[in-house]
Amino acid sequence: MTTSSGLLPEILDGVISALRRKAPLRVMRDGRDRAHVVVDPPATRAELISWLFEGRRNPPPLRIFPDPLVGAADAPHRRFAFRPTLDEFVQTRTDFRRRWLDGGVGSVLDRQLPDWLPADIRADIQRMDADGELRATAYPVVRRFPGDRPTVLWFGRGDFLNTPFELWLFQYFPEDLQTYVALPGVGGDRGRLLHQVYTGWNHDMELFVEQRHMRPDLAREEITRIWGELFKDIISAAFTIAAAGAGISAMNRIAQDATGTVERALESFRAKRRLFSLWARQRSPFEILFRGTTLRRILSDLSLDLEHDLGAGAYFTTDRKVAEFYASRRATPDDPGILIQTRLEGADLAGNEVLDLIGGPWAAKWEQVVADVRSLNKNFVNETYNKTLSGFLSQFGKTLEDYDVVIARNYLDNETVQLCIKNAQLVEKLLTRAVETLI
Repeated sequence: MTTSSGLLPEILDGVISALRRKAPLRVMRDGRDRAHVVVDPPATRAELISWLFEGRRNPPPLRIFPDPLVGAADAPHRRFAFRPTLDEFVQTRTDFRRRWLDGGVGSVLDRQLPDWLPADIRADIQRMDADGELRATAYPVVRRFPGDRPTVLWFGRGDFLNTPFELWLFQYFPEDLQTYVALPGVGGDRGRLLHQVYTGWNHDMELFVEQRHMRPDLAREEITRIWGELFKDIISAAFTIAAAGAGISAMNRIAQDATGTVERALESFRAKRRLFSLWARQRSPFEILFRGTTLRRILSDLSLDLEHDLGAGAYFTTDRKVAEFYASRRATPDDPGILIQTRLEGADLAGNEVLDLIGGPWAAKWEQVVADVRSLNKNFVNETYNKTLSGFLSQFGKTLEDYDVVIARNYLDNETVQLCIKNAQLVEKLLTRAVETLI
């Protein structure tokens, strides 16, 4: 018999409830809140401590005490406040500890929440526990709390028998590019590279922790393996900063480490490992491509448009509507428009010289040149675009013909992404896996 993972907690909850009815414990958590136990029959505090800890611990009165106090403090009571530390909770008898966690973590959780955690998130986590969302049968529990720097909770089973649960909280790095560019001593080019490194870390952590429910420390190890030794120091620093949460040290630390981080990132670019993040490899913005052309031009226009934006080549876009527009504009009654949809896989770029003017090391300089030209001429297209780009590359001793693939923006179509592929073999490969639709 097989059971879907979604039904498992409900089935286990039913089994646990049945066991409770069959074999009730003398001391049970009070179902009305997260921080009390009830004792049946009533017991003195000393008797409760003896039953709970079996001689292993004797917590101070401020953590276990009669509540409400009825009569003398040393008299038998039915209800006690129960607010132990995690170390004390681990020392409770096994049957009680397991039964307690079946309903959530309760007051044991409160001391594990870090000081940097915002009050609203702290309250949300405590509400989750009160609603039974952190019960043992639901492990692991992963929750994102939104904000300028989203916070992620991972709550699950510990590795060892004496570790009743693991709690991890971390914050992502800012996604806003200007946050990095504005760091003291960083600037545009370095800021873009820092942005790519730290947001790449964000996306990989999201992939492993939020989507795959991997424990954050194990996710860090996996990201280190994927990114390689080249980025080991960066990832360690990133994890330390993120785990520190909302402290002011995060962006200061990035600024301090900027030079070393940028050098490693540039080394990765030179080694043609631009997409060092697993998320970036799996979800490249150029994975799905569109091309608007006509039936007769599908294979015959690679050498046309010499003065077009990025020079001669077959043009693709990441925007379906842009491709549909070009297909309809070129169509005639005798030569119908065609929309081509294909995919560009990571391995396709191996061995090709790629000029990336969106995420590459020259992107910031290029955007500044474009801004200067567009301030004088808004019609930044075709010959103007081509000559500006050719002049820009000349300062690096390069020409458009030095590249097999050029990735840049189309500034007439809301700055969508366009690719000019000059390698005929690569164009043919893309067309062999394409789906064609008449416009």
